[in-house]
Amino acid sequence: MASRYCKFWLFDVDGRGKYYPRVFFINPNGSIDYEINNAGFSPMYHYYYYDADTLYDNMVKYLENHGLYDRGLVDVDDIESEFELDL
Repeated sequence: MASRYCKFWLFDVDGRGKYYPRVFFINPNGSIDYEINNAGFSPMYHYYYYDADTLYDNMVKYLENHGLYDRGLVDVDDIESEFELDL
């Protein structure tokens, strides 16, 4: 049943009339990378992040999985030379 605040049940995000912000990581082809999530926090809310550190860790994990980040690059000079950027 839709909440009294929205006209369409599709917008009633979790089915109980509550909204939890979620973060999804999108692959280059436009699909969602469901392997990057916060499932360890809650079995119900895999894509909700309660703190910036957890979100940051998953951002780095996503970039590493796609070959866009190397933890060995420790400062701006390393990043500029690795990716031929002028930051």
